[in-house]
Amino acid sequence: MNLGTIIQSVIIDYIKSHNETTGKVVELLNYIDETVKCAQSLPMPVQIELQQLLVSAFVANGISINFNR
Repeated sequence: MNLGTIIQSVIIDYIKSHNETTGKVVELLNYIDETVKCAQSLPMPVQIELQQLLVSAFVANGISINFNR
């Protein structure tokens, strides 16, 4: 599972439990989708480096990522 898919699934789960913010969260999801599409157009070594940087930033900020979901 790639990082974009993980982020999208977290946001979708959030939307399901917080109907009052659905519009703004869906707008955020659209931005993330466009960002993922842009990132996927980069050469593979750049994609891997960006993913590693994002995961490191998440971990540094106390956000754990379980890729065995």
